Amino acid sequence: MKRIVLKATLMAAIVGASGGAAFAEDYRKNPFTLTYGGAITKNELGKVNIHPVKYKLNGLDIAANVYTPANYDPKKKYPAVVVAHPNGGVKEQVAGLYAQRLAEQGYITIAMDAAYQGGSGGKPRNVDNPAYRTEDIRG
Repeated sequence: MKRIVLKATLMAAIVGASGGAAFAEDYRKNPFTLTYGGAITKNELGKVNIHPVKYKLNGLDIAANVYTPANYDPKKKYPAVVVAHPNGGVKEQVAGLYAQRLAEQGYITIAMDAAYQGGSGGKPRNVDNPAYRTEDIRG
């Protein structure tokens, strides 16, 4: 039994490491401050692109990134997904990775910093309340 568990653990580590694109990068080297490997570093015609945006939600400034699919045509309709970051995260981390991967599959995605976190406004800072998060996603 120990041998099977060890093999399964080793296999999971190999599969996880082979994903490669999820390894952390230095955000200072990315113009969009994205932290994951394989992140968008510039907008190019015919590829997935990122569009930093700000909007108001309940009187607070919300910072977000909108990802558009390759060959995006504003005259067409696309499925859309809101990607929320995990507690303690920001849009440039896990949420950005998922948003970019979904855009590669043809979705328009938005990854935003939750209110009171990251580039979004609100005080006290770094508050994470489930009711606020639901409102962030709805907004």
